Amino acid sequence: SHWFYGELVCDSGDPDRLYVPMTPLYVSDDGGRTFRNLVRGAVHVDHHTLWVNPDDPSHLMVGNDGGVYVSRDRGEQWTWQQNLPVMQLYTAGVDLQEPFYHVYGGTQDNGSWGGPVGTRFSDGVANEDWLYTAGGDGFFSRVDPVDTDIVYAESQYGGLSRLDRATGERRRIQPWQPQDPDAEPYRWNWSAPLEISPHDPATLYFAANLVFRSPDRGDSWTVISPDLTRGLSRDSLPLQGRIQAPDAIDLHASTALYGNISAMALSSIEAGVVAVGTDDGLIQVTRDDGGAWQRTADFPGVPEMMKVGAVAWSGTVPGTLFAVFDGHKDNDFGPHVVRSDDYGATWRNVTGDLPEFGPTRSVAVHPRNGDLVFVGTEFGAFFSNRGGDRWVALDHDLPTVAVHAIVVHPRENDLVLGTHGRGFQVLDDVGLLEALTPEAVASHSVLAAPRRATQIRDANRGRGSVGDSYWNADNPPRGAILDFWIGDAGVGEAWTLDVLAADGSVLRRVADGTATRGAHRHIWDLRHEAPLGADGQPSRRFRGRFVVPGSYTVRLTVGATVHTQQLDVRMDPALDIAPATRLVLDETLRLQAALVGAAAVVGAAVDTLVAQAGAVGALLEDTPSAPAAIAEAAREMTAETRRLQVILEGPGASGLAQQETVVPLASLVSRLYASTESWTGPPTADQRNLTARARAELTELVADLRALIDDALPALRSSLDAAGLAWPAGDAPVLPADLLPPFQP
Repeated sequence: SHWFYGELVCDSGDPDRLYVPMTPLYVSDDGGRTFRNLVRGAVHVDHHTLWVNPDDPSHLMVGNDGGVYVSRDRGEQWTWQQNLPVMQLYTAGVDLQEPFYHVYGGTQDNGSWGGPVGTRFSDGVANEDWLYTAGGDGFFSRVDPVDTDIVYAESQYGGLSRLDRATGERRRIQPWQPQDPDAEPYRWNWSAPLEISPHDPATLYFAANLVFRSPDRGDSWTVISPDLTRGLSRDSLPLQGRIQAPDAIDLHASTALYGNISAMALSSIEAGVVAVGTDDGLIQVTRDDGGAWQRTADFPGVPEMMKVGAVAWSGTVPGTLFAVFDGHKDNDFGPHVVRSDDYGATWRNVTGDLPEFGPTRSVAVHPRNGDLVFVGTEFGAFFSNRGGDRWVALDHDLPTVAVHAIVVHPRENDLVLGTHGRGFQVLDDVGLLEALTPEAVASHSVLAAPRRATQIRDANRGRGSVGDSYWNADNPPRGAILDFWIGDAGVGEAWTLDVLAADGSVLRRVADGTATRGAHRHIWDLRHEAPLGADGQPSRRFRGRFVVPGSYTVRLTVGATVHTQQLDVRMDPALDIAPATRLVLDETLRLQAALVGAAAVVGAAVDTLVAQAGAVGALLEDTPSAPAAIAEAAREMTAETRRLQVILEGPGASGLAQQETVVPLASLVSRLYASTESWTGPPTADQRNLTARARAELTELVADLRALIDDALPALRSSLDAAGLAWPAGDAPVLPADLLPPFQP
């Protein structure tokens, strides 16, 4: 594999020191006369590039198959840079774990891994959340859809193993070579296709140059096909323009045996329907689980013998099959997509308007909308909503990168991409793409059916102060994804997006605006509006309480056009709370939220009265001739407003880190709400008792405050007017009539 390497790097301070990045990292201290391996310990092999700091030769950076490593002592010790999300994936798979499914894939020379698309932790998905499933170069990864502890992973040339996640044990399950000198050996692709039957989770299909089937998760295998390739000797094929001599340097080094199966797909709607593609340009289909195979060697618009990159069956229409071809190894850098609607008997080219430059690497068909097709190329991902020919780039936030694998998650409806250099990329919920038929695109507007939403509480992992080398990926949106489309006819119209309760009332306005053409996404956090703040608007300090799990209605109104869709909301599936208990929690939080809002509004009113009383006092101090009765009334009002302020907010600062004794009323209701809202379970006895007490005290305080506003303040103002003194403060604060729910002692 010497063609991988090609650098000689001189030390910036010592003319006799020379670095040669290769499989080891060689260094010479005598001008190249002798070399030694510089790297010892936990540093990956296969070094491709090296940088020496021109101002400090002890500072090195090396890039290899394991990533980037930094040394500050001329290579004696190295630090791996763990915050670079540059995983190079060959494949992608998913499981059905709850509430967050996991993605799996095989990587270039870094084994196979699986990790969650989200966590309960507020900082998202971190390196520590990933599971190592197999070594070597990693390739196909599949997970039992019933028992997610069963994980299949493979290394190069079909090195297949089965992992028991619960115990960590791995069993080698690759079919053995015939061990017969007279028998033709199996020829495995570098990335040998593996699939689990969608009709029986214990049945596996695995491919070399022929297809194997296992009825028992790989413990035994049966060959169900003949050699499905052309059976050509690679020594008879031109390489670099001519037939190479048998003793050519590195001839066939680090390459798979030619003539193998490079792609395989199983029909999800018809058992025993299997399609395979080969590295020598064939597609073979069986409709009877290997009893007979139909061979196709010529495809419209595709050069002969081009490698089949991927195949995919429709999940809605029997017999519809898509295939992509990858010719980059033959200096063909264009896309090639074909389609059959009769089990491979005939084919038509549906490459259409894909960019001319960009070999096609992967293909997938949406499981519910057979016209929604996804293709991965060397430079990104595309979709067609009409079964091919016309394609749209999925380039919003997706890096320009090779997309080697595509999976539509069967439950969450996410689009999972395996990229060669930017790890997994996940587009959450492609329900809008599923709904956007050509007719829908041309319509006034469309509201996509939202997927089920799950209430998740953020947990603190305790990694908030670990520096910038700690990598984490964002969680999926915490809430319901609400997607809609605005067509040409809806542009410029006012729109609103609401969530309705069972009685049809608006539970929450999620967003509103003026319509612009295109796709729109908003997230509802599955909560009620936050408690009121001092300005009478939803507080930015608190979040609203979770809604009670159940069914809700999403309503999109664009001009005069109204769309509705049902939205199902559930608790975190790890919780087991009786519905009656959940209603008790909701009612307690509803009352506490009202108390928080009332305390905020009342606090603002009290602060205003304190300021007004102070202004009146200052006026009277400057007016010695003012009647004594007015001064006394002003002092009484000042004392009363200050009394109410102390009840609500406390007597004032008492120093830092002081132990509390009596919690002021505003702080008490805030803490009650925050502590009750943070736990999905019945309120404690203390929470219930203190909530009732706070309600009584706040009801009494509001009554006293209304007396001030309605009686004492107007009387004082009238007295000032009668004495010929101008009122020095603003208008009296106004308290809403329904500030508090009625109190029943």
